[in-house]
Amino acid sequence: MFGHSSFLPAATGSVIPDFEFETVIWTGDNATSRGITGVGFTPDLTFIKSRSLAASWGWYDSVRGAGYWLRSDGNSSQIYQRQNGYLSSFDTNGFTLQKGASTDPTYTGWYETNQSGQTYVAYNFKAGGAASLNENGSIDSQVSASNGFSVVSWTGDGNDATVGHGLSQAPEMIITKGTTNLATYNQWSTYHEDLSTNYLIYLNLTDAQGNGGGGYFRDSALSSTVFGLGNDIYGPNVNGTTMIAYCFHSIAGVSKVGSYVGGSTGSGNEITTGFKPQMVILKTYTAGGEDWHCFDNVRGGSDSFVNDLRPNTNEVESTYAPRQINFTSTGFYWTGSDAGVNGSGKSYIYIAFA
Repeated sequence: MFGHSSFLPAATGSVIPDFEFETVIWTGDNATSRGITGVGFTPDLTFIKSRSLAASWGWYDSVRGAGYWLRSDGNSSQIYQRQNGYLSSFDTNGFTLQKGASTDPTYTGWYETNQSGQTYVAYNFKAGGAASLNENGSIDSQVSASNGFSVVSWTGDGNDATVGHGLSQAPEMIITKGTTNLATYNQWSTYHEDLSTNYLIYLNLTDAQGNGGGGYFRDSALSSTVFGLGNDIYGPNVNGTTMIAYCFHSIAGVSKVGSYVGGSTGSGNEITTGFKPQMVILKTYTAGGEDWHCFDNVRGGSDSFVNDLRPNTNEVESTYAPRQINFTSTGFYWTGSDAGVNGSGKSYIYIAFA
């Protein structure tokens, strides 16, 4: 867990709170209600995955409200108080899990969050607490923001538009998803600064980067106050659809949005973040057919490990030796050359947190 000094952004003159991040793990006990503590702050974004069961990822945030579930391993709309178990509240030192209600007499567990004897992980991010109105863009938004991270909600209008993100500088990575009234192809459209201009990538798919042609994200409209959206009917500004975005920019010593070219192994070929990572999420963007990958040294239990979860699938945690990652005091490096994480000549995007 970490903090960073607050500062006064020029746009509003109000103090943006410290951004914090923490990973927690637990073993399920099948209790009707279960408090998960040890986070150290009240999260504004938590995403949960069973390590030992094939179960969907559950994404929850304080702007949509506790109990509203989205999954990154699919493009379905959000569900309130999901039957398979859900996050029911964000608490001062973590969050509370609740067993889902069911009229099915054969339903006995809540395998996505707290099934007895199964293992789980949650990644927790602190933004700014309760959302407030942001009128910087052509579309008003509701924003909870901290230094380097914000949660943003708006209703799409189907046009070229801008949306206020609440940060003090332009975001370097933006993960978006429609929550209601979904178009057929409404995916987890994701912007990353190291993709080609106006290109995007999908968090829930294995596709390489694709040319949105300005219909998804408009890079020219990205600024210290807003991000730009296009008018594509399958993009992140679908008319009448409630959208959610998770926006990040790097903070020295705390978080890093970056990229690297694969193929090099060993400690002499470190990808530099400027801090010791606790968690890294990455994907190759120049080749399709490869998953996203998520590594952290809480599940790993050391600084050299292979404990891999994939945000675009519901699969269990894998321990595939050619994907061994090694965390150092200033970054990470690879031991193997698996195509998913370190293929020769392939380009990768990543986001890392201390």
